[in-house]
Amino acid sequence: MGSDQISDTIRNAVLLESLKSSEVEKFAPFLKRIDQSLREQLGKAELTDFKRARLEGMLKQVDEALDGILTEYTDQMQLDLPVIASWQAGAEAALIAAALPNYTSTIPALSTLKTAAFKSPLGVKGADGGKLLTPFIEDWSKSERTRVIGAIRQGWFEGRTNAEIVRTLRGTKDLKYADGLLAITARNADAVTRTAIQHVAGQARNQFAKQNSDILKGVKIIATLDGRTTAYCRAADGTEYALDEGPRPPFHVRCRTSFILILKDAPSLGTLADRSSMNGQVKADTSYYEWIKTQPAAFQDTVIGKSRAKLFRDGGMTPEQFSELQIGNNFKPRTLDQLRQMVPEAFARAGL
Repeated sequence: MGSDQISDTIRNAVLLESLKSSEVEKFAPFLKRIDQSLREQLGKAELTDFKRARLEGMLKQVDEALDGILTEYTDQMQLDLPVIASWQAGAEAALIAAALPNYTSTIPALSTLKTAAFKSPLGVKGADGGKLLTPFIEDWSKSERTRVIGAIRQGWFEGRTNAEIVRTLRGTKDLKYADGLLAITARNADAVTRTAIQHVAGQARNQFAKQNSDILKGVKIIATLDGRTTAYCRAADGTEYALDEGPRPPFHVRCRTSFILILKDAPSLGTLADRSSMNGQVKADTSYYEWIKTQPAAFQDTVIGKSRAKLFRDGGMTPEQFSELQIGNNFKPRTLDQLRQMVPEAFARAGL
């Protein structure tokens, strides 16, 4: 297939990102309701006249209103997620059909996909690692309510007027309200929604693979070839695991890394001649560090850091060798000091 054509796997990834954006857009009316509810509550009486007991009573009402609005959104999201899982399983079946026309794949039942999505822990690292999907979503809702309530209480404590507190919550018109706490809520809603969808899509692939293991032998991790890809995803790109082994994305909140299924007697599903990057098509087997080696030094410095980029360019290691050093056994990126202990000769060659 020509270099101007995109593989089915890349199309699938593009469609999945589009689904994420569509789901994120559904939060906008809920955010407007939150904004309206807060202004109504803070427009009833000046907080500077409140005693603590009255303040806490009002804050309870605010919290209950926020809880109701956010619960509506998260309930809707959790209804949409199984639909996305079903779509993802169907997309994998289509890839199988294209690769093996004589094979009839088994698509997991919706109940199986839902169980996998909501009972399998998220693979994200850090504080959210190991959480199930529903607590992950609900904890976000709780933290947003806590942030808003805390801002109102702090404003009362400092003797600020209601108008000043509202400005803290909403932001300023000159900055298009990007400086308010509700802008943080919107960004966090974006992050939680995208992460949840990536998790659900990955679990759908896993379940599809299990039910078609007679023709599938493993998975290959595929990161996004651009400057926003994290250190872990850069190093994970291109690694292969058996169906029942290895980590699966999302590896972090807002993770865009995905994986493709590997046939036992054929190339990876959906991989053709090319792979997309931020500046055009590259060969399908190009790893992240092979790709970034072709980018300008200034771009390398920005993405992986000046010292690490200099080690990459001048340390005498292949992209594969450099990639293998980046992540430790605990799945955390290695520091430069740790790398120096492992490959002192490379640091000497790079003049570091």
